[in-house]
Amino acid sequence: MQFSCAKCKSYIVSYERIYEPILAGVCCFRTFRVIDDNRNRKIDREELEYGIREFGLEMSKAEVGQLFDFMDKDGSGSINFDEFLVAIRVNMYSK
Repeated sequence: MQFSCAKCKSYIVSYERIYEPILAGVCCFRTFRVIDDNRNRKIDREELEYGIREFGLEMSKAEVGQLFDFMDKDGSGSINFDEFLVAIRVNMYSK
């Protein structure tokens, strides 16, 4: 499955590549905390990129940027836990 950009409706990144660790049973909150390196309860672009690599996923910088933009619903420049859960929930229920 893929998700599409809300603005242009084009398909961006495969879900399986992004959410594989979460769908494999890793707790959502624990996953968020692993990615949130500085523990400020927000994930910035660099943390997301590093976190994706930590989970062994190979994504280009452009793909990470697209994923970040998709998850950062309020455009604040960071992903809070609620935004993270919404993005994951979309995938889990669309399977």
